[in-house]
Amino acid sequence: MKISIVTISYNQGKFLRSCIDSVLSEKNKLADIGVELNYIIVDPGSTDGSRELIQSYGDEVVKLFEKDKGPADGLNNGFSKADGDIFGYLNSDDILVPGALVKVAEFFKEHSTTTDIVSGAANLIGANDEVYRILYSDSYSKKAYAYSGCVLIQPSSFFTREMYLKTKGFNANNKTNWDGELFVDMALQGARFTKINDILSGYRVHDESITGTMSTAEKMKEYRARMYTKITGKHISSYSKSTETYYKYKRKIKNWRDTLERIKGGRSFGRAL
Repeated sequence: MKISIVTISYNQGKFLRSCIDSVLSEKNKLADIGVELNYIIVDPGSTDGSRELIQSYGDEVVKLFEKDKGPADGLNNGFSKADGDIFGYLNSDDILVPGALVKVAEFFKEHSTTTDIVSGAANLIGANDEVYRILYSDSYSKKAYAYSGCVLIQPSSFFTREMYLKTKGFNANNKTNWDGELFVDMALQGARFTKINDILSGYRVHDESITGTMSTAEKMKEYRARMYTKITGKHISSYSKSTETYYKYKRKIKNWRDTLERIKGGRSFGRAL
């Protein structure tokens, strides 16, 4: 078995070394259980020293320094070079927790006939690695997702190469939630989702991050409308607020661990997940 991880990098030099080291630190642990690591870093043109840092890792990483049309397009370029059986991707400001990829590898070995995508939990962390709370993925449902009642924690989600190749990859025109759309496309191809409660990553929010700035509200509104149509085949005019409320409350009850963490951690700027 081989695991391929893709990192998209663009002027996040402050966090990049932590990201890279968190992945490469898994290499020997994976080798101990007979699993290879294939790590690809995509950087379309950083000017903050990130490229020089990536170069310093030599042959430990596959480097892809090509211009692209944005993060989703960069991921497509990265995964076109991936040769693993299991895929995952990590933004350059996020990290894996120690032992994460061993858990992923062992899970897929044990559940290879029943799972195409596995999603775990993550620590929600700040700029200095402070932990705000834990984020737990939901059990995936297309209809719940259509009504904003389902969340998968992206850096803690991994999928098979076979399932990825059944889709057209990431939508290069999606600038806000390319991972969410990929999961929808996989679901429409019959993907089997499994959620686990193991913490696999650190999901970072900071002043420059998309989550931290909350700068994409209008784009997210458009995205939700488009996903509703893609999943249900209906125009957004048929969208039911009462159905949305039902799925949101159902999520709070069913994913009670996440609800408790949210109550304890509170809701504040940059920590709205």
